[in-house]
Amino acid sequence: MVAQKRRYLLFEVLGSTRAASEDELMRAFREALEADWGQLLEAQANLRMLYWSPVVHLGILRIPTRVAQQLRASLTLLSKLTGVPVQLRVHCLSGALPAAQRHGDQLLREWQRSAMQRTSTASDCEAVKQVKPPPSAW
Repeated sequence: MVAQKRRYLLFEVLGSTRAASEDELMRAFREALEADWGQLLEAQANLRMLYWSPVVHLGILRIPTRVAQQLRASLTLLSKLTGVPVQLRVHCLSGALPAAQRHGDQLLREWQRSAMQRTSTASDCEAVKQVKPPPSAW
């Protein structure tokens, strides 16, 4: 038996104020793959959501290497999620899960620094500092 090579895709859902569920996302991803590349590639994709945070709209998908570029293209073309206009941004496509997780941690820290810079009072800045991502959230 040959081991299947996998990629890990870190993505962000932009434009939706409503928190989408993991099932809604997976359904939309599969439908987008089928619409763009056909049923065969959708069946071969074997998508698996490893992590989804409805709070920060970040997720990690495990996908086979051979369909990584097609999935990335389909996610780029995805424009609606359950009837709500959205845009998906792929932040990282990695061959190792820890690398995708590190990239996600760096992204969250960057967002926190940016939020701290935008605050106008010291108390707001302290409130932002106290919001910490849970350890090993991934």
